[in-house]
Amino acid sequence: MSPAEQKNRRLGLQTGERVLLLIFGDLIMASTATFLALAMWAQLDWLGFSLDFVRTRAAWFVFLPLVWLLLMVNLYDLRRAGLWREVQRGIIGAASVGVVIYLVFYFTSAPGSLPRRAILYFLFLTVILTTIWRWIYVRVFTAPTFMRRILIVGAGESGRTMSTVIQEMTPPPFDVVGFVDDDQTKQGQEIDGVHVLGGNKDLLGLIEANQISDIIVAILGPMNGEMFQVLLDAQERGLQIIRMPVAYEELLGQVPIRHL
Repeated sequence: MSPAEQKNRRLGLQTGERVLLLIFGDLIMASTATFLALAMWAQLDWLGFSLDFVRTRAAWFVFLPLVWLLLMVNLYDLRRAGLWREVQRGIIGAASVGVVIYLVFYFTSAPGSLPRRAILYFLFLTVILTTIWRWIYVRVFTAPTFMRRILIVGAGESGRTMSTVIQEMTPPPFDVVGFVDDDQTKQGQEIDGVHVLGGNKDLLGLIEANQISDIIVAILGPMNGEMFQVLLDAQERGLQIIRMPVAYEELLGQVPIRHL
């Protein structure tokens, strides 16, 4: 495999890595908004923007980025995170809930104990910065370069279900290259738009030829020894081997009871 192909293969992001990327990006944006909001608030205070100002006026302010992550929890669902319209709704919804929660604290606390402008600065800046970051994620990190290329081992009912789930997601979390199945009657066929590319003897060659990064094993019953061995060989080469129920649950947040 050429260095360029190896680089492309490494760019693929796993499901957990995408979630961590989203959380990290949101945290950076919210932390930046917190810093800017404190700086703007401090311009109205005689202490100025200093450690004394933060300690005496706004020690609680440093926790706002974590609160923002909690408000954004629905947008760590990768199905929603890849849809720009859902992202916009989610950010506006998180900001609206944040305003309501703060107003409850503001009107139930002692008069003058909580600021008004500072929290508005924070929410406005956080919404703007988070929107920019999420737009970058949708435009850049859902592109084919960052998609992991997979083979589905098993073109039976479980394999077809997995393929359908992936293809119906927008944007798709994986690029499904094809099926691998030892059933001679299925080889060369097209199942729900995905070709059956061969059997266990072809698997390692298909991995090299198609820059495969992951294999989803959708054989939930007995597996012949040859297929089991070639999967071990693929794993030794650094490929990620994922069982179909695990992949299904990661993508949809549901356990595929029927296929178990």
